[in-house]
Amino acid sequence: MKSAQVVNFPHAILGQFILMNASEATTLKPHPLRGSWIEHEIEGIYLATAPGLGVIQCQTADGRTIGFFIGDPVDFTEGCLVLDERKVTEPPAGLDELERWIEETVYRYGGRYVFVLTSGPVKRVYVDAAGSLPLVYDKERKVAGSTAGAIYDEDEFADRFDAALFDRMRLLEGGWFPAGLTPHRGLQRLLANFYIDLADWTTHRHWPRDIEQNSDGPAAAERLGSSIRKGTRTFLTSGPSCLALTGGHETRLLLATAREWASSAVFFCLSDADAARDRLISSRLARRFGLNLRILPFPQVTDAEAEQWMARTGYCAGEHRYRYKGVQQLDDFDFRIGGTAGEVGRGFYWRPGDGDAALTARDLYARLALPADPAAEQAVANWFDTLPTRDPLLQLDLAYLELRLSCWFAVQTYGSIGPSHAYPLISREVFTRMLQLPAEWRRANRWMIAVIRSFWPELLEVPINDLGRVRETIRLVQRAVRRPSLVARRLKRRFG
Repeated sequence: MKSAQVVNFPHAILGQFILMNASEATTLKPHPLRGSWIEHEIEGIYLATAPGLGVIQCQTADGRTIGFFIGDPVDFTEGCLVLDERKVTEPPAGLDELERWIEETVYRYGGRYVFVLTSGPVKRVYVDAAGSLPLVYDKERKVAGSTAGAIYDEDEFADRFDAALFDRMRLLEGGWFPAGLTPHRGLQRLLANFYIDLADWTTHRHWPRDIEQNSDGPAAAERLGSSIRKGTRTFLTSGPSCLALTGGHETRLLLATAREWASSAVFFCLSDADAARDRLISSRLARRFGLNLRILPFPQVTDAEAEQWMARTGYCAGEHRYRYKGVQQLDDFDFRIGGTAGEVGRGFYWRPGDGDAALTARDLYARLALPADPAAEQAVANWFDTLPTRDPLLQLDLAYLELRLSCWFAVQTYGSIGPSHAYPLISREVFTRMLQLPAEWRRANRWMIAVIRSFWPELLEVPINDLGRVRETIRLVQRAVRRPSLVARRLKRRFG
């Protein structure tokens, strides 16, 4: 059956980029949306960026450029945005030493970025700890960029679109493309914790290595809370910022770590029928603690606008195409701070009883609650073979980080409008400390409760994600009627 999905080329691709070896740049075709982009050639790498997208060179003490960041790296330790060139040590010649250098030099930063290593034994492309400034690449054409719309012209964008795969993965009903898949033939996504070797355009895993669980739950939670607070502080003190506030755990956690600035901060809650619980609980918190809270409705989005939102993501997301305009009411801020990625530390894909029995690639695909599809299942099986551990709980957590955050959440940012995305929970330090927590501290959000209690215990007087038994039952029934596919997906993920 022919797909009903009509493919539209994006009208604009703000905040996007392309890169390739400079020797290959002559093969680039004219592109209708890149005319105003800024072109760079840095140590043999051709880079073109949309106006406003940061490019930050990394130089050794003698002034040699050895790489560069694209995007917005943030130094949570120093508490500042990274705006100027970085002074770094020389990349070591040995590959093992190089991996340590990458961790110490690149992944010391939070924020949304791509890092390109241009000097040393190899040339590589890395993404931030969650792949939150997404990158796709065409191995045959030897080019990488933000989305299909940044790389291909209008004709190729349409010709390469795999409408059958798009339909099978049910993008319009909350599905996504896992494990590097995209709906454009020949175009792959670079996942978090992998890099591209620019010598042959192959990808390789580089993290994690040696995640050792800390048996001291309280101490581990305390260190994790300290790491998160550094991120919250950095964004709140670096420019006009607003914080998301819902009924859930992650935004309560951020509120606790923001206690020092809460009296002068602005909070927001996006609200429609599905978010009624968020509205009620955030309003209760605002009244109880004197918070400046904005309740923001979702403005109407036309079908044409929703289609353009999907086009800007390269048709890699669809579920929230009618909800993206809510944040346009926050244009007076530089950053909107959200709690994305807390699920990495709370067993999002775990089921009761997990921990002992080994998992297969098929088991893991079932946890994603995606439609059965040979291409997607094979992609996940290939990804499964790269896992550096046979610990089933760590495998499931890496699946959330690499197959959902990188492939579902991150791609939506290219469709967004409004202030810059700011995520205190996204950094190598935070993810490492999450994965080091004892399993029992992750199963029931125990560490989050401990961190909230340590910074602002009174916040726990307002129940998290709980309106009471009767109202919660009514809410669940109403949601099942409005969004049955969402409820079915959650049940499948939890129980199979």
